[in-house]
Amino acid sequence: MTDANTNSNTNTNTTTTNAEANTTYYLILNRQLGKEEDGKYYLYTNGSWVPDTKSTILGRLMGFDPSEPADSPYAMGNMDIMDTIEPITEQQAIEFINNRSGTP
Repeated sequence: MTDANTNSNTNTNTTTTNAEANTTYYLILNRQLGKEEDGKYYLYTNGSWVPDTKSTILGRLMGFDPSEPADSPYAMGNMDIMDTIEPITEQQAIEFINNRSGTP
């Protein structure tokens, strides 16, 4: 049986899934916040959550490398691309937002 808060790995930067909203938060390139909520992806931009229309999050999770030709076997699963996104906890997401907005 799975607890409402689940951890995807054992390090300190783990995925926290909120049972009510089914939300997972991500930090992209250590400077952009994203989330997956009920199967939809959002980026935190200019103080609000906006749909990830360019598939930034999903592309990084799958290791999509846009510099590779479409038929290249290296276009997907690129570990360097996958390393640019990490799951974070809801508390870490809140702290990131507060630090960016100047809220103590």
